[in-house]
Amino acid sequence: MGDLFDALRGRAGDNGERVVALCVDALPEYRATATTPADHDRMVEFAVHIRRRTLACVAADEPMTGADLAVVTAMGEERGRRGLSRAVHDQVLALHATATLREVHEACGPHDLGDAMRMLSWLAARTPPVQRAYTAGLLAGQQELISPAGRVRRLADLLVAGDPVALDHARTAGLAVPERYLVVAVRVLREPGDPVVGLGGVVGPGGVVGLGGVVGLGGVVGLGGVVGPGGVVGAGGVAGARREDVLDALWRHHRVPATWPGGAELVAFLAPGPDGRAAAVSRTVAKITGCACAAGAATGPAGAIGEAVALARRISRVARPLAVPDHVPVLADVAIEVGVAELPELDRWLRHVAARLAAGPELVGTLECYYRNDMSRSRTAASLGVHPRTLDYRLRRVRELAGLDPRSTAGIRVLGTAVSRFLADRPARRHDR
Repeated sequence: MGDLFDALRGRAGDNGERVVALCVDALPEYRATATTPADHDRMVEFAVHIRRRTLACVAADEPMTGADLAVVTAMGEERGRRGLSRAVHDQVLALHATATLREVHEACGPHDLGDAMRMLSWLAARTPPVQRAYTAGLLAGQQELISPAGRVRRLADLLVAGDPVALDHARTAGLAVPERYLVVAVRVLREPGDPVVGLGGVVGPGGVVGLGGVVGLGGVVGLGGVVGPGGVVGAGGVAGARREDVLDALWRHHRVPATWPGGAELVAFLAPGPDGRAAAVSRTVAKITGCACAAGAATGPAGAIGEAVALARRISRVARPLAVPDHVPVLADVAIEVGVAELPELDRWLRHVAARLAAGPELVGTLECYYRNDMSRSRTAASLGVHPRTLDYRLRRVRELAGLDPRSTAGIRVLGTAVSRFLADRPARRHDR
């Protein structure tokens, strides 16, 4: 090793003092976790120790040992017990990383390029496990400050975020983690009491609602939700109390960790089990919120669940909202719709096709029922409660308005997808299945 490593070893004490002073000055919450001179001294001692151990590991071209990581975890746990939040913890790690790079820059002489590159390469490859150990310690230290329900919610939050410490948190909190999760995303469409908006507008408790919005006794109703005396409700999200009720019910009755990453979207994590559990989760959300729900499901490994979370959320955004969900689609059910939703030009064209059909007598609902019944004339007519000749008339009207025969290959592909995209934005009625 050259002069760079000698210089960094000689400056370790000063650099440790300086980085602690930087964090204390920049982060009041971090400063509050060191209430005595002894606390401050432990922070400095840790910062100096980590710098010296890092230099030794770089020199040997080895990762930090288990004993090293245990020291890091213990310091993170101490910060957690003292109430350091995850957000400020992330800022502390960022400040330490920035300070380390600055220290290398300051110590680097004209002949230290090779050692500097070796140092930077080690830091890039070996620092993440050290940061993870500190974070795992922080979460463990926070356990006594968090309720059991809060620990479950935190697991779901970490899984949604794709945080690598999610499984560490689960083990610390005593939560069982399966090898694979079935991820269920549930999109809540509207708040209870809001009138359902149809193509021609509807009369509800707050007034007449149309596509342009309405002024009535209950406030102004439009695409963005309802503005009334209590604030904004509707498409913007689900009331906080109901969100907590849903999370509580999912854990108590189904043992399912869940969270609300958005105001009107829930993500739940199911262990392998009997069929129908995903639909039961969706029905629980619909029942407690009183809202129509659209859901999607995908499966993935617990240790790398991010892709499954993203896919389940995309599926839920193209699925049809139902008041009483009896099925949660997976990619095989809506692969075309998911693909179309990623192509704005194609999506707009299909919605234009559906808009033409919406001008006819129940044509969109008829097509949905027709394709759901595998184009069986008798079953579709029976399901709609109409005479088969009425069904024939409606299918002719579809052909006239869309220029496609709904029984042809092209008609099935185009019209089926157009109807699905149209219904994905339509609040379901109470009797819809």
